[in-house]
This record gives sequence, structure tokens and C-alpha cells, in this order.
Amino acid sequence: MEMNDKEHYDFMIKAGMYMPESDVWHVEALANKLIAALYRPTPGQCKFVVDRARVRRAGIDNNEPINWGDLSATVTKKEGLYIVNMEEASPGACPTLCEYIERYLQKWGWPAVAETEW
Repeated sequence: MEMNDKEHYDFMIKAGMYMPESDVWHVEALANKLIAALYRPTPGQCKFVVDRARVRRAGIDNNEPINWGDLSATVTKKEGLYIVNMEEASPGACPTLCEYIERYLQKWGWPAVAETEW
């Protein structure tokens, strides 16, 4: 049986493997993994840099005002909706970044909206 991430999470709750209140933490971890997927390691150095080709393949406009050096996500939950707040991206000016995060979280079964803020 194939499950999306939310179905698997619910299965693990029923099995006693997760605590029900860990859902916000779980969604936040997923959102930050989606952000991390846009970076690549720098050979010979212990750092990661934004990979413009990955950004483009993800459908994100490379011209959106994003501080890639400190981009991160925090998540809150309100009335069953997960609100992903991405810090270090211009408020209201990064629609393709928000769509990227929303698309994957929703595909995985998490009802989410993404917002940006400095």
C-alpha cells in the first residue's frame, strides 16, 4: 500500500511511534528539507551554496528577492492549516518560492500555505 507523507504520519501516530502534537514539527522539518534541496555542497569546503539550476528546475524565479544565505522556515498551525513562514524572503514578492513549498506539502497530504518575511 502506497501512502503519502500525511497518511504515513497518521499510521505512525496510531502505531504509537509519534506523538500527535509533533505534526507541526514534522511539517516544519519537511519545509526546511525542501529549502535544503535547493543548495549544493561546495567541493573542498564545508559549506553549501544555492544551486541556481535546482532553483530553476523547482519552478522558482531566480529574480525573486530571497536572502539565500539565511532562508529558513517555521510552521504554525491554525484551524487545521499549516502556515509556513519563510524568513529572509521579501514579503509578498516571492510567489514561486511559496508555490514550490505549498505544492510539495500539499502533494504529501499536508494542507499548507506559505508566506515570506524578512
